[in-house]
Amino acid sequence: MAYTKDKNGNYKRTVRCGYCYEIGHNKSSCEAKKEMHKDNIANYEKLLQKDNLTELDRRHAERLLARHKNQLAKAINRGKHRRCSYCKEEGHTRRTCNHREADMKTFAKKCLEAREQFVERMVATGFGIGSLGYRGDYYGQTDELTIVESIMWDRVTHEVVLDGTAPWQDIVVSRSIAPTQWHPNGKQYYSLLPTAVTNLNNSEQKNANVRMAFRVVSPVDPAVPDDFLTEEGVYRVTKEHAEFSGARPYHYR
Repeated sequence: MAYTKDKNGNYKRTVRCGYCYEIGHNKSSCEAKKEMHKDNIANYEKLLQKDNLTELDRRHAERLLARHKNQLAKAINRGKHRRCSYCKEEGHTRRTCNHREADMKTFAKKCLEAREQFVERMVATGFGIGSLGYRGDYYGQTDELTIVESIMWDRVTHEVVLDGTAPWQDIVVSRSIAPTQWHPNGKQYYSLLPTAVTNLNNSEQKNANVRMAFRVVSPVDPAVPDDFLTEEGVYRVTKEHAEFSGARPYHYR
């Protein structure tokens, strides 16, 4: 492992070649190593043209010639028959996949746009850590007052829009105000974001996702993490998203 500086002067990790000891590449892609194989191939081919070689020397030279030819062919054809585990195309890996990079940029852009609207609605409704409200359940009949303890910010993406692809995610962590025998500090609950925050498209509110959402009754002045509305923060969440750890989802094809 080695380190190099980027254009901003920050150190970043890179690789060091085990053959020439230069940084930025490894032995399998080392040009100096390829040249070494070519030189040895030429030398052994020239050696085998001599008539005065013993049978032992000839077999030894033939083995070394075949070895260098094989190693050179592997280095030249390196990566040509690899199949990407994301897009299933040949010639690259998921780490260098252009489809995956483009899909991640699309996801990050949609996520940032949705988050900006979420924050506007959080400010308008007073939803945030410290808000008092009623936790949601499937039947929408609870009257238990709770206070928001935390919010799973990394899960707040465009997917949790009320009519999005994953509106059922429990993101709000709240605790009941009234203590009980078994929960003297109040019982902890998990709920969906308020529909006043997630219903960006003013969709008709008739499903269970509405009943299970948190309902604010005492607003606060909400605050979000420092990187919540930054491209860096959104891209970090995108890279860690399960959608990009397996095969390419159908909706990107």
